[in-house]
Amino acid sequence: MLAVFGWLTQEKFHPLYDGNLSGNPLKALSEVPQFGWIQIFLGIGALELIFLQTTKSTTYKAGDIFGIHNRINDHDPSWIDFQTRELNNGRLAMFAILGEITHSYITGKGALEQIGFSL
Repeated sequence: MLAVFGWLTQEKFHPLYDGNLSGNPLKALSEVPQFGWIQIFLGIGALELIFLQTTKSTTYKAGDIFGIHNRINDHDPSWIDFQTRELNNGRLAMFAILGEITHSYITGKGALEQIGFSL
């Protein structure tokens, strides 16, 4: 879901690299400096390491990050409904970002540029 928001935001808001990246997200990928990619991979790697250590706990339950299952009743109908809605929203967001990437690839423009949005 954050990918969709980030894809739309990056067209008009460039806080990194002095705003020198392209408004087209696919072109901007090739414009990121090598040191930027190193930072991205190290940041993602650190998160993966933290979550990997969490899964090694003897009380770990699949899909439960940081032990939230101890504070929530897994059999409560309202919690099950919430989980279902969140899962469906995530699936919808995956299709949305796929559509945005496809449109940018075909047209060479970002989503906001395609509809004529400007600030």
